[in-house]
Amino acid sequence: MPEITWNIDPVQAFLSVVTLFFTVSGTLRLTRKWKEWLSVLVGSFLSGVTILCVVLLISAVSDMFVDSMDPDTEKPSRVLGDVERETEMETRTRTFEFGRRNDHCQGTVDVRWHVKAAEGWDIDVASIKVEPPNATSKSNFDGVADPTKAGFYLTGRVTNSGMCVKVLGEVIARDARGALNVKGTYRETRLVPAQGG
Repeated sequence: MPEITWNIDPVQAFLSVVTLFFTVSGTLRLTRKWKEWLSVLVGSFLSGVTILCVVLLISAVSDMFVDSMDPDTEKPSRVLGDVERETEMETRTRTFEFGRRNDHCQGTVDVRWHVKAAEGWDIDVASIKVEPPNATSKSNFDGVADPTKAGFYLTGRVTNSGMCVKVLGEVIARDARGALNVKGTYRETRLVPAQGG
C-alpha cells in the first residue's frame, strides 16, 4: 500500500487562496451583477481559509504520528560526552590457593572457598584451571561450583582417618588429621580506554 505524505507549504497555500479570491472578484466586477456574487465570494474565501487551516493541522498531526512510529528514527539512549572514546580489552592472570587441616577428633568438615573477581574486573569462566589437589586419603575435592563473571566457589570435604578414642574426656588414641590443599589460575578482563584514543 503506497504511503501517503503531506507536503504543504502554508504560506504558499494561503497566497494561492488569496490570489484565487482576487482573480474571481476581478472577473465578477466586469459583470453587472458582481455585487450579488460578492457575499458568495466572501463566504467561499472564508471557507477556503478554514479548509486550509484544517488540512495544515491534519498534516502536522500526521507527521508527528509517522515520526513516532518510524523504527529507523534515531533516538539517543544516553549522552556519553562530546567524544565517544575507543576501548580495548585488558586481560590478566590471577592465582588462588586454599588449604585446610583438621584437628584431631574433628571427623569430617565440608569446605566451600570463595574466589571473588577484583573490583572493576570480570572473571573469564572458561579460563578457570585447578591443579590436581593435595589431599589425605579420605579427603576429597569436589570441584568448581557456581562459576560466574563475579566469582566462583571451590568445594570439598576434609576427613580424618583412623579412630579417636576418649576416656573420661581425655584422648587416649588419636586419629590422623585430614587435610586438603587446592590451587589454580584464572583470567580476569576489563574494558579500558584504547592507547592513543
